[in-house]
Amino acid sequence: MPALLLPDELFLLAHRRSGARRVDRIPMGAGLAGGTLGELRIRGRIGIDDTADPWMLAVHRDDPTGEPILDRALAVLAAEPPRPPHEWIERLRVTALDESADRLARQGLFNPEGKRRERVSNAIPAARARVVDAVSMSNMDSQAGMLALMVWAMELTGPVLGRLAWPVRYRLWRLAMGDWLCFAVRTTIGLYTQVPFQGGGG
Repeated sequence: MPALLLPDELFLLAHRRSGARRVDRIPMGAGLAGGTLGELRIRGRIGIDDTADPWMLAVHRDDPTGEPILDRALAVLAAEPPRPPHEWIERLRVTALDESADRLARQGLFNPEGKRRERVSNAIPAARARVVDAVSMSNMDSQAGMLALMVWAMELTGPVLGRLAWPVRYRLWRLAMGDWLCFAVRTTIGLYTQVPFQGGGG
């Protein structure tokens, strides 16, 4: 399977092999938008301005990343006044799901009928290994770390981590609750559905 951007990897994780979604459309869109911002964050393009009240998402660099989906999002962020992170999640989530579906269909990883291709059947085991490594090292400012945070935010820890030891899931919860981007995704999801914030998360 080719290397995927975070929103596309999350899209695959959020679908069963049959094509059925594991989470509703709005939480999925919010998580995919978070994945897009997460890619920009680990590439040094955006960060958080914690001197503002409320905290604002800040563009640190606006040079292209070379990835069209990321560059389109970055151009929008750079062209408009600063906003709190959850407002950007709310804006980007509207088209995030369909954009990922289209990109994955072009790569032959998802078909128009909504089924994952067999070649991505190892998506969950591969993601599980990356999430465990990131959590064990507390390395959230990496692609694996961002994947772990968005898995928690989208309530995908069950299917991704399975029966993995509770200490791993609890540590991920602690890391996620202290992360501004993860909190923004959960805030957006919470506008439309009840979100559990108890220990263990997801």
